[in-house]
Amino acid sequence: MEKVLIRNVENYDLKVYDFVKDCFDMDLKGKSVLVKPNFLLAKDASSAVITHPVVIEAVLKVIIEKGGKPFIYEIPSIGSALNAAKKCGVDKICSDLDVEIKELGEFEFVENSSNVHFKKLAVPVAAKADFIVSLAKLKTHSLMGLTLGVKNMFGLVKPDNRNQMHFKTGRDRDAFAHMLIDVFNFVKPDLTILDGVVGMEGNGPSNGVPRKFGFMACSKSAFALDSAVVKIVGQKDSEIPIQRIAKERGVYEEAEVVGDHVYIGKTIKMPDSFTGSPIFGKVQKISYPLAKRLFDAKPVIVLDKCVSCFNCIKICPAKAISPKDKKPVIDYSKCIKCFCCHEVCPEDAIKIHKTYLRRFIEKRVKRSLK
Repeated sequence: MEKVLIRNVENYDLKVYDFVKDCFDMDLKGKSVLVKPNFLLAKDASSAVITHPVVIEAVLKVIIEKGGKPFIYEIPSIGSALNAAKKCGVDKICSDLDVEIKELGEFEFVENSSNVHFKKLAVPVAAKADFIVSLAKLKTHSLMGLTLGVKNMFGLVKPDNRNQMHFKTGRDRDAFAHMLIDVFNFVKPDLTILDGVVGMEGNGPSNGVPRKFGFMACSKSAFALDSAVVKIVGQKDSEIPIQRIAKERGVYEEAEVVGDHVYIGKTIKMPDSFTGSPIFGKVQKISYPLAKRLFDAKPVIVLDKCVSCFNCIKICPAKAISPKDKKPVIDYSKCIKCFCCHEVCPEDAIKIHKTYLRRFIEKRVKRSLK
């Protein structure tokens, strides 16, 4: 079992710094430290889409106090890390602390024969830092259910490669979970800190509803941290693909929770597109070739809300979205239902539509599992 420190932190105040300070029990004197926040998109601090600036500032200060040399490195799905930092005020924090925000830079190929889908990957040279700190954000995710510590490292993959990975794994949640674990194996953080003060539920990771969960967590094991947080938000390992596949692959780690008891109240609301039940997943796979129109959830563009930024066109790995009359149009014959378009829409103009039959079956399956 791996230790996971969890503490009730109700607001973004001095308690954040106190918690972060307790996370660092290692010597960082003279070491370069890559700090990897969750900058999915350029969003302000109140959006609950990104790791909160107060958390990032606390981490940078503690690293500097311990003699380390931190720098920020992240690859947003759309735009640059610098633009994302400017939008939320992290650029000023970094300027005041004399911390560099690094852009893409060079990549080099790394091999890992133990991986399942991706045994070779272009990894940022920046990841050769002496120490890596992952700053995850507690959010729901349309494909994976939750995005926590392990998935946060997907942000170190180049956008073009991410699209290829999405296209290769398609709508298969388990295959995508395998891929995320493969990526994690290439770039493992030495410390993972989760910002769960205010997170996101519903149709995350960018268009859900902000919710105060009131806690933070940290661990040297991202798998153990994820295990603890999944339980806190009222979910089961068997219904979260990354947790389930981690157990199958023998990399899952149980959490030895130390610190506070956290109670969030009602269970986190999961995305409309997500069905974690492995039973439903098997039914869907078997029936898909014959009845995909009856079972599939799909992205639907709300034209009245669309501002024609075309982020959805840029991100779509299947090239299933194209402009028509200055608005994006989805070709459902090409769509792989990865929901990347929904993930990067800045105006919440892409909704997730589930058929009546799917909603009916999901309710029946959930009842049978209780």
